[in-house]
Amino acid sequence: MHEYYFTEQGEQLAEDSGVNLLIKQLTKEQYEDPLLRDLDSARLFDYEREEKIQERVQAIVQGACSLEEKRAMYAALAIDVYKDMWVSEPEGTDSEGRLFAVQSQVPFVPAVEIDAYTLGGVVGMRYASRHAVRSLLAKDGYERYGFASRNEAAAFVGARVVNYMLEDRYSQGADNFPGFSIEDDTMRRTISIGGTIHGDFRLQERTELLCPVISPIGTRPEFRPIKVHAVSAYHSVEQSIVAGLLESAYRHGGSLETRFVIGVMQRTVDAFVRRQGVTTSPFAVPYADYGTDSFGTDLIRLQILISEGRDKLGTTMMSQPYWPQSSELFEMVDGEEGVIFQNRAHHNPVPGLGIELPREEYGRFLGSLLEQTTGGNSGSPFGRTSPHQLLGIISEAQDYLDHPEKADIVSLSNY
Repeated sequence: MHEYYFTEQGEQLAEDSGVNLLIKQLTKEQYEDPLLRDLDSARLFDYEREEKIQERVQAIVQGACSLEEKRAMYAALAIDVYKDMWVSEPEGTDSEGRLFAVQSQVPFVPAVEIDAYTLGGVVGMRYASRHAVRSLLAKDGYERYGFASRNEAAAFVGARVVNYMLEDRYSQGADNFPGFSIEDDTMRRTISIGGTIHGDFRLQERTELLCPVISPIGTRPEFRPIKVHAVSAYHSVEQSIVAGLLESAYRHGGSLETRFVIGVMQRTVDAFVRRQGVTTSPFAVPYADYGTDSFGTDLIRLQILISEGRDKLGTTMMSQPYWPQSSELFEMVDGEEGVIFQNRAHHNPVPGLGIELPREEYGRFLGSLLEQTTGGNSGSPFGRTSPHQLLGIISEAQDYLDHPEKADIVSLSNY
């Protein structure tokens, strides 16, 4: 399943139409939607569970008021999962610079199974008898709220119910991770940094479309899927990541750019210290400090660039198993606009979907790394690397810039 993002108009509509009241009632009842429960736990070749799903769906479809509504439900159920797409419609002019904006459609994410049950109204129609949304889902009630059909109104209700069912899962996951958002006219990307119960590094990106969308069945709902993907690494990579950010700055802008980034990082550290509300250094606290197994080698690549030249090394700054003896790699690659974090199978030159961090966001990224060491909203550290180590990397890099001769101890020939 995936969570749905509601537009500002959609949020207001959920309030005005009684959908939010329905969710409050479901929350109070601790209600678990049986269809969504079965869909969430269905497994391939689990025929008994598949039969239950089909029985529930048929009961809902047969209870629809009209043949047209039944057809709309069946059409949505026929979505080709992972092939049919949600597409965005960012506004803009075409390459010929015409006077009026030309709508272009950009694929966003493929449909998943829950879309088939949500978009046609199957999930939402189960609640037609509930008092909170009875007016909205009445035979002639949907038009008062601006919906083109009863199926679209039910789809709106269903998307909200899906979010309700997923709420506990997300509240216990990356929502507790520290992070920040990057937004433009078309989308909002939220990058979160956390870890597993063992302190292994996790990076997650949630993308919400802010421009109009078209669903896989051709409707234009006031909700759209949230694209979520993550990159995984082993524990204690945080200090190497900070070193990679500084290397990226030096590669693209030399000493001047790196000093600027260091300044931003130092201001980030100062702000972090103030937020701790303590008179002693927040770095003087017990951490596992497993990151010390790097033996001071995190900045070797930066030393080589300083002493040998900015074009002397490849752009893959880190490539290591994300788990001991694993064939899956965690990589940090320098790109034109910033760094890219990605996982890649060892024998596959093509990486999986990566997370791109623009250079202008290096400071906020460091701030989230520091928050990660205190556990963000959870109050328990996500990682095993203390903020003291991250500060040490920054100070050491500053020292190499101030005294380039210290970087000469490392040469490209013995790297």
